[in-house]
Parts: sequence; C-alpha cells; structure tokens
Amino acid sequence: MNELHTAPAAGRLPSRRRVLSAAVATAATSALLTLAPEPVSGPGAAPQPVPVEPVPPRFTGEVLLGEPLHRVLVPVGAFGPLPDGTGVALMVASGSPGRLSVVRVADGQRLADLPLGDDDERRAAAWALAIDAATHTGVVGTTDGRVYVVDLATLTHRAVDNVPDDGPFFERAIPDGDGGFLMTSYGDGLVYRYTPATDTWASFGPFGSGNAYSIGLARAGAKVFVGTGTNDPAIYEFSLDGGEPQRIDLPPAAGGDVRSFVYDLAYWSGHLCARVDPENRLYVRDLNKDEWVLTLDDAAPGLAVSYARDESAGFYYAGLDQELRHLDPTRMEEPARPDHSVSAFRGHGWVPNAAGDRVLVTTNASGRMHLWNPRSAETELVDGDVAPGALLIRSVGATPDGGVLASAMATIDRVARYDGGDLAADFAPGGAEFTHLASSGQVESFGTSGGDVVVGSYPGARLRRLRDGADGPTAGTSGEEADGDVVVLAPDQDQDRPVDILDLGTRLVVATTPDYGQIDGAVVVVSPDFERQRTFRGLVPGQSPLCLAPFESDRVILVGTGSAAGLGAAPSEEDGRVLKLDLVSREVVASTVAVPGERNVSAVATDASGLVWGWTRNTLFQLDPVTMTTMLVRRYRVGRDTGGYVTGRQLHDGGDHLVGCAGGEVFRIDKATLAHEVLAEGTNLHRSPGGDLYYSRGARLYRWVSGNTSATNLG
Repeated sequence: MNELHTAPAAGRLPSRRRVLSAAVATAATSALLTLAPEPVSGPGAAPQPVPVEPVPPRFTGEVLLGEPLHRVLVPVGAFGPLPDGTGVALMVASGSPGRLSVVRVADGQRLADLPLGDDDERRAAAWALAIDAATHTGVVGTTDGRVYVVDLATLTHRAVDNVPDDGPFFERAIPDGDGGFLMTSYGDGLVYRYTPATDTWASFGPFGSGNAYSIGLARAGAKVFVGTGTNDPAIYEFSLDGGEPQRIDLPPAAGGDVRSFVYDLAYWSGHLCARVDPENRLYVRDLNKDEWVLTLDDAAPGLAVSYARDESAGFYYAGLDQELRHLDPTRMEEPARPDHSVSAFRGHGWVPNAAGDRVLVTTNASGRMHLWNPRSAETELVDGDVAPGALLIRSVGATPDGGVLASAMATIDRVARYDGGDLAADFAPGGAEFTHLASSGQVESFGTSGGDVVVGSYPGARLRRLRDGADGPTAGTSGEEADGDVVVLAPDQDQDRPVDILDLGTRLVVATTPDYGQIDGAVVVVSPDFERQRTFRGLVPGQSPLCLAPFESDRVILVGTGSAAGLGAAPSEEDGRVLKLDLVSREVVASTVAVPGERNVSAVATDASGLVWGWTRNTLFQLDPVTMTTMLVRRYRVGRDTGGYVTGRQLHDGGDHLVGCAGGEVFRIDKATLAHEVLAEGTNLHRSPGGDLYYSRGARLYRWVSGNTSATNLG
C-alpha cells in the first residue's frame, strides 16, 4: 500500500523520524521490549543487548523535492505615475504563482509585492500589462486567462472574477481612454474591453477569416487598430462606438510568409507604425493619404519589441544593434539615434523623473530599466528590485548516470539537476540539493548521447549537447554555440519544437513539430557527432511525429503521429497513426490508425514481449507490431485534458504494469486487469531505472518512491 507523505507548506521537507509510519515505530518498540535484558551480574547473566535505532524502510509515496528553478523573468513591463506623480513600473516575474512587483523607476525600489493568486500550481506569466495615468489604475492579463486590477493609490490589487470565455491568453493591453483597458488575445483572435469601475466586459472581432491571433494594438481616440497573424496577417481598424472593422492590407512586400504576425502597432499624429514578425520590418502608413509611405529593414527581433511615443516626438524603436532609434514620420527620415542600448525591449512608457522631465523607460527580462531623457539626451540604467518567481517546469528528463533534470517554461539559461542519492537524505530539512547545467532556450525534450545530456530546445528546433565533466556539470552552450555542441534540426524544413528524442547509439532520432503556420512535422536523424542529419518530413501529410520508440535493433523505430501544427495553422483532423519507419531504407514500412477518432497518438512504449502500448488523450491501446493490428482499446476518465496536442502525455513500461501521465495526472495501469490507478497530480513524467517516478506540479519537482528497487514493480 502506498503512503502519501506531504511536505509542510513552507516547502521544507519533514525529518526522517517524522515520516516513519506508526506501524514501523510500534514494531520497533515491541522488538526492544521482547529483548529486555536479564540481570547483568551473577552466574548465567544474559548478554546485554545493544540498542539499535530502527532503520527506516524504503518509503513509498510522494516526496516533494523542491522548486529547482527560480529567477526574475519579466515578459513585459508597464509604466506610469502614482497619484503623487512618482513614476513606477508594473512587472510580473513569471512563475507558479507569478509575482507582481510595483517598482519605483527613479531608483528601482520595490514598493509592493503582490502574488497573482494563491494557487501555486497555476502558471502566471503576463504579457498584457498597462497603466491608465488618468485613473492611476493598472491591469494585468496573464497567459492562463486571469486578470488583475491594480490600485496605484493604495498599491493593492484584486482579481477579476468574471473573465469571459474561460480565460483567453492575453497578449497586449492599452488604456481605452475612458477608464478601461483594451486587451488582445491569443487563441480566439478577439479584442477585449474591460472597465474596472463597472466590472464589465465587451469584445470586438474576430478579425479576418480564420485568424486566431490578435497581437499588435494601438488607439487613436475611439479608433482602435489591431494586428493579426499567421493565417492572414493584416491590420484592422474599428471603432469603440460600433461599426464593422475595416481591413488595412500590408504592403505587397510584407506578410508573404504565412507565419507572419503584425506584432506591434503604434499611432502618432495621423501615422500608424507596424512591425511584422518574423521579418522584423517597420512599415509606416499615412492614414490621411491612406497609403504606406516608409519601410525600415532594421527593426530588432525579440519577444516583445514595442514602440514608445510622445505627443511631440514621433516613434521610438529598437534596431538590430539593440540601440534605441527615433523616427519622425512627418519628415520621412530617421533623426540621430539616442545613445541608449535597450538590450531586450520589453515594454515602454513615459514617466516623469525627479526633475519633472518626461523620460522614456524600457525594461529587459531581468527587470533592468533603461531611462532616456530626450531633453538632456542622457541615459540611465536602473536595476529594478523585482520579486523573483519559481518557474513553471516544462520538462523532466535524466542524465546518463541516473540524475534527474528539470527545465522551465519560457526562455531560460539553465537546467536543474538532482542526483538522488540516499533516500533518507530526501527528507532532510531544506529539501533536495540541485545543481545547474547551463543551457539556452525553452527545453522541449531531454535525451542522452554517450555520456552527455542532449536537449531539444525551442525556438528554432535546436539540439544541444550539455557536457558533464569529471569535475561537475559544465556546459559549453550557454551562450556561444561551440562547434559540434549545437545543431539546427532540418534548417530548411520549417521546424520549431523538438518534442521527443530517441538515442539508438549509432544515431539520435528527434521528432519535431513545425514553425508558425506550417502543418507538417518531421523526424530528424542526427549522427552522434552532430555533423550529419537527414530529415523525414510529411510522413503523414498534415501531421507531426509526437513520440518515438525503438522496435528492431537500431534500424526500425515506431513513430506516433498527430494533428499538431505550428501556431496559427489549421491542424489536420485526420486520425493519429502509428508508423514503422525504416531508417536505412528511408521508408514507412507499415502504418495504422490505432484508435479511430483520436487525433493524436501521444505516447508509445514497447515491452519485453514485443507488444506495443500506446496512449491517446484518454485511451490506452495495445498493438501487435508485426501485423499492425489493434488488440485492445480501453478508455479511462482522466483529469483536465482538452483533447488537443500537449507534450505532457507519456507512457512507460514497468514490467507487469504501465505508468504514464495525462490530463495533469500520474497513473498506473495493471497489464493483466487493465485497472487504472491515479498516483498523484502531475505532468512531465520521468521513470528511473529503479522504478521511481519524477514529475512536476507547477514549479515543484516531486518523486514517487517505488517501494523497492525492482524495475518491474512499483510496490
């Protein structure tokens, strides 16, 4: 029987003595009473027993190892004045939960630290932040659909309870000029309007046919401009007073790539400035002439390159050299550049400084603010005291020697490593010890190659080798891309996310999903030295490979496919398939729909008998790989699972049972009876050779201890 051990709320693990079961303690006490000594002197005296402290058993159940990844990771900042005129910044450190900091611009002092909710298992990253200077009110829209209103007079915040449509992914926010805020959304392509004073919502759109993404946002009085993306990048103008949206086509040279977004918009004095991503050009439109009048080719790429404006100053933008640049569209030329490096240009605003001048403020991902004073042409750098967050774990994997690895959501520069060791040490006060490997990019998958860790990172479908030297973890790929340590997967095949890695010894095989707007993923075979690769794209037209498993030596593998497409693309509705792929002949030698009606085969595993087990959204199937016929199908009620493609579904063979995760649950299935048992809430499952399970909830890493050391039994 599994016993569930939970840690105190503060995150410190209980001591070894506290987690011993009552039964063990009672048995140990009884044993000592039975061996009570006879008199120690005189003839026939019995030997004195030596008291021995009971040895703790190998625990079963869940152990909280801790929160391995902390840092300040600011997607974007918003800037404005307090009622007394003090300039402040709103910054959210992404995490689980997120932390909203109100920071004074002049010196970086944190004036308030406001958690975004009390549920630490939810992700809170915020791209949609804005301050209304007229009402001294701020708004925060998170990526998991929550909204908070900030009262800058009292430095307090409140959650909005009536967010529509179960909470869209909010992307941009600006004041609406009437005490409310406008927010664009990822996923449904609408523009939302929220008025804090009346606690009411309205929505506008959708814009264009099939556009699920509205991002760029600007306003001129009651007129609003919204930029859309991927399927049909364009700009739409609509009025807050009503009426049909009017489409503004991009210049002929723009938006030819279906992956494009109109990522940023700014309005000034009858002119509209747009940045199109990923081509990173600026286009300026004269709204009075109704024509595009200027194109600039040197806008910087980035996560949130935005534009700042002043009523009399024109546009400011970040160049490819990360220098701040000034553009006055009325003169159709670029004035002298301010001496101001913006690094990562994440948000912008104009606030008064101590002398009463209005200064332009931007921030980078670490909360460092860049202040530029147009009057004095002086630049000042201020480190904001932003409260750090515990980052949401994105994936969990292993080192070749059995250590466990965890990576975080969003671009991160490190991977946490836990080396295990004596089980009793897991319960020491303070939790597990983590070391860190250097990395870069969001890790989508872990693998191994020889004695090295290999990670598949997004964006750009990159495979990286993290070397583990004799003197501890080292990694030559934290910034510079050393020869042989980094390979771009299928560089001419529009791939973006490496979602599974299979090490066959003689080669690495990687499953990738495509870039924005694309619908065909790929299987990429890479030589162990990273010098050679070949690509199998479109194995099933309109689908992507989601999971890989070995089948026959190092030649034939199993591939599970599904309708995972790049952001903004309309995915195929075709059923997910299981393929046998011959890596030598480069042919799909067999293919089958394992479970009709299921869009994704999310996980496959082979067992010792040669049978194939697979998992879809909520369905287990067994497949004879020789005949490629489905032998059984069993559906289960799982946790929260929308049915769409997610990377969190997994399945592993454990001998007489299977373990997996789906819908936010870690489960076990008895092979003989097909009985399904939920072990814990969790995602990103990794099973160790000894049968222990590692998984995450939010920012926390957990270990489910197997009960013994057998690789075929969890207890």
